[in-house]
Amino acid sequence: MGDYRKLVLFLGDIVSFGAGFLLFILALFPPQSFVSGLKVYLLPFFILVILWLGVLFIFNFYDTRASKPNLVFLRNFGIAAVVMLAIGFIFFYIDPTTKVTPKTHLVIFEAISLALVLGWRRLFYLTTSQIIHTNLAIVCADERHQTLVDEISNNPQLGFVCVGTFQSIGEFLEKSPAIDLLVIHKTALQETELLEKILASQVDVIDLADAYESILYKIPVNFINDHWVIHSIKKQGGALYQVFSRVASIGFAVVVGIVTFPISVAIVLGIKLEDGGPIFIKQERVGKNGTIFKLYKFRSMIVLGKDGQAETSGAVWSTGGDDKRVTKVGKITRKLHIDEIPQMINLLLGDLTLVGPRPERPEFVEKLEKQIPYYFMRHAIQPGFTGWAQIKFRYARTILDSQEKFEYDLFYIKNRNIFLDMGIILKTAQIIFTHLE
Repeated sequence: MGDYRKLVLFLGDIVSFGAGFLLFILALFPPQSFVSGLKVYLLPFFILVILWLGVLFIFNFYDTRASKPNLVFLRNFGIAAVVMLAIGFIFFYIDPTTKVTPKTHLVIFEAISLALVLGWRRLFYLTTSQIIHTNLAIVCADERHQTLVDEISNNPQLGFVCVGTFQSIGEFLEKSPAIDLLVIHKTALQETELLEKILASQVDVIDLADAYESILYKIPVNFINDHWVIHSIKKQGGALYQVFSRVASIGFAVVVGIVTFPISVAIVLGIKLEDGGPIFIKQERVGKNGTIFKLYKFRSMIVLGKDGQAETSGAVWSTGGDDKRVTKVGKITRKLHIDEIPQMINLLLGDLTLVGPRPERPEFVEKLEKQIPYYFMRHAIQPGFTGWAQIKFRYARTILDSQEKFEYDLFYIKNRNIFLDMGIILKTAQIIFTHLE
């Protein structure tokens, strides 16, 4: 439902950069030199704009939820602008054929263009939140719709306005609000004769589970049943997808291993100097079809148990940044996400693929499978180094947290494809290098 808005955002940015370029040329060159200015600047700035659009994507500016003009948006946009400027200077100084001089022209072009981009995004927010939107109503006999209502209310730029919620189809027909979309949960489907009237109208009708999937990008576990599992889950992707996943995993592991080798050496020295304990921890994790494998990490906690573990009486839920078991070196490696570097070994061995549900420890899986319906479905596909749930919901500290992460996993398992994987990889890079979430 909201994918076209991302495309509109992207096309608006392209127009903004194009307009910025024309204003830049008009400001710097007299009319008689306009064409010569175009010849000098068009190709290098065209390449630069492509790189800048990539930066905006990595910084999550094509998620409509991130287009809300607030302090977080401005902070992230400012950091992105600095990165874009750095890329511009590197690009023009490395390329000896570039005739862009002086380099202050780059600063002028970026200032004009980003001012237009900011103006465009303000216009997009005002338009989608106040002028162009879809009026929807929800028919649901319980409270399962509340999260969706809150998300729509807190993010008007998504382009939806909830005009009301109703306990039954009869109540909805009685009040008959003017809407474009009706969201119905199965708890309200007992009124078959009234449903016929709904379907005969001009209103679009979707299931509440589909609305969650389209707007929140997750699938609530209490919405699914055996029939849904059979018809919705793709246990294996196509041959092209499988090849892409394996090649991407190996390539990523090799490149990261080489690039981070000096960092790895520094981590090893830091761990040994701090307490002289083991460098790695090897945790048992549950993989595809329930198989158990060893997951490698740089040790970031004190040593109490075997294999560098920080537990002596079984697995313990992480408490995130407040965990007292974390060492001084571990605080740094965790904050920078570099304690995960040894998992390149797991990628090469095939224990992990690049994108998939993050593997859990057997002790937790046993408990979660008893308390979360269909939790075993996480093991229908290969676990990943990063994943959809990983970028949408950070730490799971409770059963309820694990259930919400699982709902994001369900979305990924159902919808996974090459393009979704690429988006997850780029979003993971944004999290690692900016720590904005």
